[in-house]
Amino acid sequence: MIYINPFYLFVIALKVSKSSALIFLECTDESVSTNLEDAIDEALTVAEAANKYLLDGSYSEEVKAGLLPIWREQDFAPIAITLGLIGNIETAKEHYHIFCDEDHLQWNDARNAWLDTAFTYTYTDDDGSTKDYPISISRGYDPKLNKNTKPFDLGRSWVLAGKKGQLNGREIDFSDQYHVHMNPKIFSNADPRSIQTIVADGFQAGFDALDKIQPPSMVILHELSHLVRGLDENGNLIITDGPAQRQYYGYAAAVQAKVDAGNGGGAPNLIANSIEYGTKIMALVEVMGSSVWWSTGRIDLNTYEAIARD
Repeated sequence: MIYINPFYLFVIALKVSKSSALIFLECTDESVSTNLEDAIDEALTVAEAANKYLLDGSYSEEVKAGLLPIWREQDFAPIAITLGLIGNIETAKEHYHIFCDEDHLQWNDARNAWLDTAFTYTYTDDDGSTKDYPISISRGYDPKLNKNTKPFDLGRSWVLAGKKGQLNGREIDFSDQYHVHMNPKIFSNADPRSIQTIVADGFQAGFDALDKIQPPSMVILHELSHLVRGLDENGNLIITDGPAQRQYYGYAAAVQAKVDAGNGGGAPNLIANSIEYGTKIMALVEVMGSSVWWSTGRIDLNTYEAIARD
């Protein structure tokens, strides 16, 4: 009898391309652009399937074994909501721009910051005129940013969310503009194949841990999870990478985030890394027709059983 995890029944049902006119891909390298188009489709498809799977509640033992080290039971429902918003992003009012380069960033000496010149805001003039106004990338994002160092130079992907505010006594509004910056460099030390390819063809030798498997679709999902829940009343992202003093990246950090939540820290359902890794576990819980046990974040590539992490 062939084992089919219920998660893939939802994936199989979602055959249409998920890319929306509200997602604009800004990429000068045509080959990278094509790969990202496919990755966007996969991110939205997997997110919608994961949403339906979580809401269905018929979790397999493999899924529970993989998720419970990083999620609390009370995280399942809000994460399902976030994934549903990603999977149905075509219904959102916001405009999402995904960049694969940083050509639109300009250094500004007066503001001592890189400016994202692709943002625009709308004046409240009587004539309704509009004017470009760039958002500055806060040094709080990373203190290593300087005139000679852009965010991609730090080996990261990142997001900027539009806000409302005041400038010279005028209201500015770019609350419907969200930018995702996909850094191609982050895939150099990991298996960058798509979820679909890995599920069909199997794992590659040497890539036996979730940290070593980086489909671009999962990075896109991570960044979109920051954005789809929007901003709080203070204009800050609701879903973050964790507090400034403790950012969460990687599988071990996802495990620690659950521990920290039990000690009064931030909830995994509000941490993009935890959402990404949980979704990756669900998407890779069956590979080449066999169950995969991700309870430690690392597997034996011959048996697909969990083994101790390095």
